[in-house]
Amino acid sequence: MSIEPEIRYCTTSDGVSIAYYTMGEGPPMVVTSGILFSNLNAPLLTLPEFHRQGSGFGRGQRFVRYDARGSGMSDRSMLDFSIEARVRDLEAVVDHLALESFDLVAIAHGVVTAIAYADRHPKRVRNLLLVDGYARGTPFAELPSVRAYSSFRDMAEESWEDYTLAIANQNLNFSDSVRAQALAARLRDSMSPPAVRGFYDALPSMDVTELLPRVVTPTLVISVKGRTMLDPEWSRELASRIPGARFVTRESKELIVVDDAVVAIVEEFLGIDAASTPARAAAHPQAGAFRTVLFTDIVGHTEMMQRLGDTKGRDVLREHERITRDLLKQHGGAEVKAMGDGFMASFGSVTSAL
Repeated sequence: MSIEPEIRYCTTSDGVSIAYYTMGEGPPMVVTSGILFSNLNAPLLTLPEFHRQGSGFGRGQRFVRYDARGSGMSDRSMLDFSIEARVRDLEAVVDHLALESFDLVAIAHGVVTAIAYADRHPKRVRNLLLVDGYARGTPFAELPSVRAYSSFRDMAEESWEDYTLAIANQNLNFSDSVRAQALAARLRDSMSPPAVRGFYDALPSMDVTELLPRVVTPTLVISVKGRTMLDPEWSRELASRIPGARFVTRESKELIVVDDAVVAIVEEFLGIDAASTPARAAAHPQAGAFRTVLFTDIVGHTEMMQRLGDTKGRDVLREHERITRDLLKQHGGAEVKAMGDGFMASFGSVTSAL
């Protein structure tokens, strides 16, 4: 029996209610909302396409997902899908969880959000992982299939089921009517007809091309060739413009983009390997093994932040994280959870912990 994560809420700087959840323990990994087909409360395992997106990447991560405004469990009445609004949604979740640094993952339509956020908050994003995305929304909006949606989207409010079935079948290349019905139901659970209209209307304004050369975060770009909707050339453009970005391609005829092969690529990029990362492996000792649990805390953290200000205060927290993680490696400790101004770690003995 799978355990469904608990959905919670936070509020953006402009007053929008955003739904999110977290899964697992360890260094945080945040996935930007792709908006279309996004619903935290939908049964994730009914469609293989959404299994990985719902259950996380790799091992030993604290996995964070959220629904952007206008979609899923978030405020459905707010239909601003501009880049600025999308960044505010992500900022709300990150700030609410007090994540000082984290890996940022984006798939398809969530890529522009991730790039804009990484440009605005370069010191917070530890690694940037971009899967099958684009820097400009116009080429996607001009695809014949997407233009076809635009030509009959007026029927969405009159025949919402037929409209979502058309989108689902197009995504699946008209290859599986049963899966298309399930995918269409997922879209209906995720958005309203006005929201879908607003999403497609906003596509031409999606453009982060000028931000790409300014990205300083280590970046991995993955292109999945063979999909019907997203041109691999768009991913190649991303990688070519981001300094030092690593570009990887793979083949797939399926709608799924986060399968075992992609997870393996991501784990290798992040250095997640049970054989070479003993600290991560130690976080899950064998049953019956004796462990010492250590909690750390910065005394007077709130007063420090008020005294130094946000920028200098975060610099202190990042240095605190670096020192703590170095010491954990030196003494065989395993990071269980980073909590902003403190850590939870485990050791094989009391002596090592001390």
